[in-house]
Amino acid sequence: MLDVDWRTGPDGYAENLEALHEAIVAARAESARPSLIRLHTIIAWPSPTKQGQESSHGSKLGAGEVAGLKQALGLDPEQSLHPARGRRLPRPHAGRRQRPGRPSGLGRALHDLAAGQPCRCRAAGAP
Repeated sequence: MLDVDWRTGPDGYAENLEALHEAIVAARAESARPSLIRLHTIIAWPSPTKQGQESSHGSKLGAGEVAGLKQALGLDPEQSLHPARGRRLPRPHAGRRQRPGRPSGLGRALHDLAAGQPCRCRAAGAP
């Protein structure tokens, strides 16, 4: 079993994609037995009052929590976040935006790292 712990970064919680990539490479190199990668995270991080709470899974954050989350991410809590105009598709059509066989989000970052491409993630202390 390979452990990757994002809860113990130098400044607290840190989503270290390189450490996760190294674990994937090590798991792929092991051919004699199955590999398991255990990723330790904090649910709802960096939400001010919901992080680490099981109840945060699937629950609404609420206006105060969203404002605190924006503040934790270095954003203006009063500013609304809007996607670029003309680029947002309704949720049922989200799959059409994704090229077949190409992961998105964390999967995309790991795919890029595994392919030897640089990670295009922002490292501003937030995922």
